[in-house]
Amino acid sequence: LVNFFILFKNKKNDSRVLMYHGISESIHNDILGIYNLDKDRFQKQINCLLKKNIKFVSIDDLINNNKKGIAISFDDGYVNCFNLAYPFLKKNSIPFSIFISPNFIESGEKNFLDQSMVINLSKDPLVTIGSHSYNHFNLTQLTEEAALQELCKSKQWLEKLTNTKIDYFSYPHGKYNFKILKIVEKAGYKAAFTSNFGSFENSKSNFEIN
Repeated sequence: LVNFFILFKNKKNDSRVLMYHGISESIHNDILGIYNLDKDRFQKQINCLLKKNIKFVSIDDLINNNKKGIAISFDDGYVNCFNLAYPFLKKNSIPFSIFISPNFIESGEKNFLDQSMVINLSKDPLVTIGSHSYNHFNLTQLTEEAALQELCKSKQWLEKLTNTKIDYFSYPHGKYNFKILKIVEKAGYKAAFTSNFGSFENSKSNFEIN
């Protein structure tokens, strides 16, 4: 928590996207702490920012409305984001985005959101649904045709399910290259998020957001 606090010390003018994966009661088989964060630690991080009067913004406001602040995002669509993170964020009126790979939903795996949860989230004005590709493949290892299919199929699936436009994308595994950047744009997305460290202002483009 100390390192987290230092990250924002004297940086009130910088906008940042905080990317999370799962929020859980306990952590299993995640040695580096990358894919799951203890619920209490997550809440302490958010409360730390609230106490510093740092403003939380949606990714839409960050990109299109030039609002400064902190945007919260979750990759993959774990069910604990719905059960543990969502109630806390909603209670505090904090907007967030969640990037989903439809194949995880269709698999019926209990660790991931189901369709009804995705629909419920999409109806909340605080929540932005985004795409994380269809199968969560490393897009840089696919042919251009296969990568485009991953991007388009995910976008279409989510738009049909939620009856909302899906404008934003997050790169699976954080992997991308110049070819993939262009394919994301070709697929009809307006912006894409990396796993790169840094402020929003230092992003190279709307398809390479830190």
